[in-house]
Amino acid sequence: MNILFTESSPNIGGQELQAVAQMKALKKMGHSVLLVCRENSKIAFEASKFGIDITFALFRNSLHIPTVWRLLGIVHSFQPDAIVCHSGHDSNIVGLVRFFTWKHPFRIIRQKTYLTRKTKFFSINHFCDEVIVPGTNMKTHLEQEGCRTRVTVVPPGFDFQELYVDSRNSLPPSVLSWLASRRGCPVIAQVGMLRPEKGHEFMLNLLFHLKMNGRQFLLVDCGVWFT
Repeated sequence: MNILFTESSPNIGGQELQAVAQMKALKKMGHSVLLVCRENSKIAFEASKFGIDITFALFRNSLHIPTVWRLLGIVHSFQPDAIVCHSGHDSNIVGLVRFFTWKHPFRIIRQKTYLTRKTKFFSINHFCDEVIVPGTNMKTHLEQEGCRTRVTVVPPGFDFQELYVDSRNSLPPSVLSWLASRRGCPVIAQVGMLRPEKGHEFMLNLLFHLKMNGRQFLLVDCGVWFT
């Protein structure tokens, strides 16, 4: 099968890393995989490490005509059997592309990795053939909120060998030094992006009150900081 992935985000997080893992697995199974993303995006850099074919589009907004035109050419040459989208912007554009390429039918698969406060169902219900989610709770929520497109649960894959290797690596010296000096105090760890919908607003407020009570803590970060 020819499987096309679209990703309009210039940044990278769990959603984009999951897409790269899926493309790697599909490619290993013998499928032809192509990623369409923004030039100089972080997912392009990550995907290039694994020999995934990449081409670029602007993805300015969900009705960006130059991007629609660009994808029309890509669909004509690549002839995808399915296109996997990761956002409403992507699925809107891909839905328009399919309208103009009825001679080359393909399925549109919308993949949702997390829930936002208000999910928009227009593109999901009118453009997509399938919605893929990582768990049954998300499936139930989407169906109760008005998703009429079939929702299928596909648990995310884990590379346990890689996780094992990472677990054996030593922590940075600064973290080891801090842990050695904590005098038996408990360690609270939270992993994820610093975004309000991820619950970090609550955690940052909690850390503030711990500091006011004389507690000590260490923030260990990795990635790009935005003000």
